[in-house]
Amino acid sequence: MNLYFIPFEPCHFGLVQDVDENARKEAEGVDLLANAEKLKKAGPTRTLMDGQEAIACCGLLMISKTVAEVWVRMSKKVGPRAAKMLRDLMYDQIEEHHLLRAQAIGPVSWVKLPAWWSWIGMQCEGVLRKYGPNGEDYFMYSWVKE
Repeated sequence: MNLYFIPFEPCHFGLVQDVDENARKEAEGVDLLANAEKLKKAGPTRTLMDGQEAIACCGLLMISKTVAEVWVRMSKKVGPRAAKMLRDLMYDQIEEHHLLRAQAIGPVSWVKLPAWWSWIGMQCEGVLRKYGPNGEDYFMYSWVKE
């Protein structure tokens, strides 16, 4: 495994293959390239490579000077070492940008999502009812500086 980060480019979004079935369903009918271009402009972004293969894209969508939304698009090929690198990058970005709050959302139907956000140190704040594009309920997770 040769894992390293490179600067994110919108075309990387489509290069992350073998994503979770839930991520694939949510992306149906969505212009991923247009979304990726918006994310690149909205805050710091990176692509995690394994050799020559993009296995994850991630970043912060800056909401204000001290609050950001964490986003990630991951391949199922992301193992423990890569996951730790993604988590460490999130905390480096939180510190670099002097954030007081980082938050993340995801559909309640994604059963693995709560474990992921908890593992990276976020706590569940509740459910956003009818938040999703199809009226689906979403979890809200956050990290808050003490």
